Amino acid sequence: MSREIDRFFLILLSAALYYLADNSLQILIPVAITVIFCLLDFFLKNPFFQFFTFLGFFGFCIPFPLFSIFLPVFLYSIAQTVFRWIVFLSPAVFFFTWEKLPFPILLLNSLFLALAFLMAKKQETIGLLTENYETFRKTSQELTLAQEEKSKRLLENQDYEIQAATLKERNRISKEIHDHVGHVLSRSLLQIGALMTLDKNPAILDGLGDLKSSISEGMDSIRASIHNMHDESIDLKTSLEELIHDFPFCPVEFYYEIRFPPKLKLKYCFIAIVKEGLTNIIKHSNATQVSILLREEENQYRLEIFDNGSLSPNNQLKLIKAKARNEYSDGMGLQSIYDRIRSFHGTFLLSIENGFCLTALIPKEDSEHEIIAD
Repeated sequence: MSREIDRFFLILLSAALYYLADNSLQILIPVAITVIFCLLDFFLKNPFFQFFTFLGFFGFCIPFPLFSIFLPVFLYSIAQTVFRWIVFLSPAVFFFTWEKLPFPILLLNSLFLALAFLMAKKQETIGLLTENYETFRKTSQELTLAQEEKSKRLLENQDYEIQAATLKERNRISKEIHDHVGHVLSRSLLQIGALMTLDKNPAILDGLGDLKSSISEGMDSIRASIHNMHDESIDLKTSLEELIHDFPFCPVEFYYEIRFPPKLKLKYCFIAIVKEGLTNIIKHSNATQVSILLREEENQYRLEIFDNGSLSPNNQLKLIKAKARNEYSDGMGLQSIYDRIRSFHGTFLLSIENGFCLTALIPKEDSEHEIIAD
């Protein structure tokens, strides 16, 4: 818009100067020609059009010297293109109009030509500054977004590391309590039993019996607390995120939709299945994207591992045969996954349409019962 304002200003100056030289209605002709070409230039924005327009109007000024008064308008346009060198032809117009125009008109027209050139350079400088500003603004926005994303990842990694460290420390404490306190209490029970066999005094036997019962009760309580602490120290989501974090093959999308975590044995089962599934992707797949879903449904847990890779015809044939006989000992690493799922009376599903999808469906009632060894 500022270019159009500059050209309108130059047209007014040229029209005023033309009126001083010839105050007849003929002023309408050069004004109309100039306005028409300015409008065409506004819509076309073509440097070649500006180049030939300038040359044509320059040649038109030779038989019609008064038209040279409007030459600054065309010089302003051409001075902002790759053909700006042609503006140095402008002084040549005075060679043809020297004896046909009054000296004051020639002088003012010279000043208008210089003014038009300076205005064009100013507009070009403003354009460059605007372009540099936009580039700087976009670069700053990209850097800001990148920094925000980096800070977000750092915070997520920090939270993950804190949670992982907390769980490891909880696991370490539970093991130390089990190894030291548990052994001390077990030794104390054995010593009390030995004293009860040596001393037959009824009063002492009753006291030792009460003491043994109290220690046994306390030991059972400690054992239960240790098992609970050890169970909680294995955070299923954190463990799976750690496996995904260490998976270098391709990006992984992880969806975790469990409100009440399963028992420890099933946690280990899910972790082992995901680990084996990711290993199989590295060995047998050309996938570029992996998706893992672990969801708690009304009566079962659903684990899905999907990748967008394609299997070779040989591996496809192996899978078709394996599915038909429910036997996956074919070297593709699926037998251990199948055995783990079946140990919980779960369902093992495979799909090779539009990628490879492994699904494990494990009933809740079978996963609720867990035997924890001391």
